[in-house]
This record gives sequence, structure tokens and C-alpha cells, in this order.
Amino acid sequence: CGMKFNIIRYFVDEHNVKLTVVPFDYDLEANPSNIQWDGLFLSNGPGDPNMCPQTIKSIKYAIGLDPPRPIFGICLGNQLLSIAAGAK
Repeated sequence: CGMKFNIIRYFVDEHNVKLTVVPFDYDLEANPSNIQWDGLFLSNGPGDPNMCPQTIKSIKYAIGLDPPRPIFGICLGNQLLSIAAGAK
């Protein structure tokens, strides 16, 4: 939906995170790019979380993984995570 470059820089430069940015509608379950991922960061907006059904579907998939993987949301990302977890 709209990630700020400073967030990317912080993860990569300050914490040595290998970060892969995908579009908001990337299908995590199908994973067409075969991305190996250990955690999920849901970025800020702008946007209405109810307008992102593909994103919510992928987050629901990620929530259901066993073993679980960490998921972190900021602003819109947190709203999307909440909806995927069942909030109204």
C-alpha cells in the first residue's frame, strides 16, 4: 500500500535484515516468486483496509502457519492484521 523508504533503510542498515518488498496484493500462499520468508512486516498506508481483500487473504494465510511466523503491522498494516485476525 505505501512503505516509506526510511522504514526499509532502518531494517536493512540498522538491523541487517534481508528485506523483500512485494506489492500489496502479493499472494503469500501461492508465493509465485518462491520467496523464502521468516517474518512479515505490513507497512503503513495510505488506504482503507477494507479495500485490500487480497492482502487480508494473505495475512490470514500467514496467521494460520504452523509453526507461526512473526507478523508486525504499522498504521494501515496493523488495521489489516486486525481484520485478518477477525476484528470488525
